[in-house]
Amino acid sequence: MLPYFKLSTFFAPAVYIGISGNLFAANVSIYNWEAYLSPKIIQLFEEKTGHTVTQTYFDNDHNIGTLFYSGKSNFFDLIMVQSSRATLFGEGGYLKPVASLNLKNLSQLNSRWRNSCGDYSIPYSWGTTGLAYRTSVAKTDITSWEAFFYPSDEFKEKIVAQTDTTTLTETALLYLGKNPNTDNLDDLKQAYTILVNQKPDILEYKYGITYVSEFKNKSKMAMTLAFSGDVEEIITQTGQDDWVYTIPKEGSMLWVDCLSFPAKKMTTAATIEFVNFLNTPKIAALNSVDVYITTPNDAAMALLPKALLEDEELYPESNLIEKLSYPYKTLSDESYKIRQKMMNSLTLDK
Repeated sequence: MLPYFKLSTFFAPAVYIGISGNLFAANVSIYNWEAYLSPKIIQLFEEKTGHTVTQTYFDNDHNIGTLFYSGKSNFFDLIMVQSSRATLFGEGGYLKPVASLNLKNLSQLNSRWRNSCGDYSIPYSWGTTGLAYRTSVAKTDITSWEAFFYPSDEFKEKIVAQTDTTTLTETALLYLGKNPNTDNLDDLKQAYTILVNQKPDILEYKYGITYVSEFKNKSKMAMTLAFSGDVEEIITQTGQDDWVYTIPKEGSMLWVDCLSFPAKKMTTAATIEFVNFLNTPKIAALNSVDVYITTPNDAAMALLPKALLEDEELYPESNLIEKLSYPYKTLSDESYKIRQKMMNSLTLDK
């Protein structure tokens, strides 16, 4: 986090005063990654409007599909969806078209990230996948995915690997020099072999943020497959200040997270108000700094501190993104199911 970036940078003390007696107060329920929305933003919104915001957390991408296919998506007003699946869910009738909603400030959002999220969601943040590790454990700087799949002795049984249906498999494919979005069965089999061989060295199959949120300073994790921005939360939760993030030389996945509106849930005025609030440039900037994530809001970018904009974990050089990062793409049903079976098999007895 950046503690020097104060709330007063954006707001005079009296700008947001709690509103009591709001006859139309409602709750906005969000299905989200953990530690991915600033508590300050929630507090400001609740004080300004009288509405409340609650969150339920998931820690892998497979949970999203299960939510929709089980009919339980109507429990939530907003759901965080990976861009490669947003259009799939939208065309399948699970999400509402954004154009059907009275959303403001969308013109502030960068067209690249808006296009990534398509017609059924709006961009929230974007970034890369890479390796997070403790420099006090590593004997040398880590530059390859090989250190993750074939770890040296000091990292064995200290690796946490998330098991969403795509990311771990795509990472193995990157290491093999294959197209991470491939449908080729032989390539997927090779990736699976690497993951099976890695299994004895895994401490736990879980999202790294979820793991450290549970274990805090008792964490045994020394390496994890991570999203850009995760390191700051890992440091905060564990008190271990020697964590670093790197994009291995074989490449990275470029992800875009999108806020979506479940088709089977009536979109309340409070939900629209919250999304409009979140996309206000000052609020988007504050959220970016407080949670340590990128923002797709061009107007908010002008309000960010120089130190954040120059942080290559969040904002790598554009040529690095183009050279080493592969955008997640919508997979065929068959390819997705194969990846899902691979993950289920890996975690069956772990």
